Amino acid sequence: RDVRNLLSLMGQHVIKHELAEKNRAEYITLPPCTTAEKRAFSEEETIKLWEDYQQGHLFTAYTLLMIYTGMRPGELKQMRKDA
Repeated sequence: RDVRNLLSLMGQHVIKHELAEKNRAEYITLPPCTTAEKRAFSEEETIKLWEDYQQGHLFTAYTLLMIYTGMRPGELKQMRKDA
């Protein structure tokens, strides 16, 4: 999809500068986009994570933070304690 958009923009540029008469990128057909469905944690899995955290496994807190805030690992890593 991105390549088709790039070719279309290039075609517009070529037409603008009178190097071609037609933008052939318009004729590119793409197969339907199939996106995989994202699977979030189920309620049962979240409860198990809370139980694990309460047993003293502090690393589980990172997973819980990401579940409830929607933060990615890189964003969580950049967080400062004093902020």
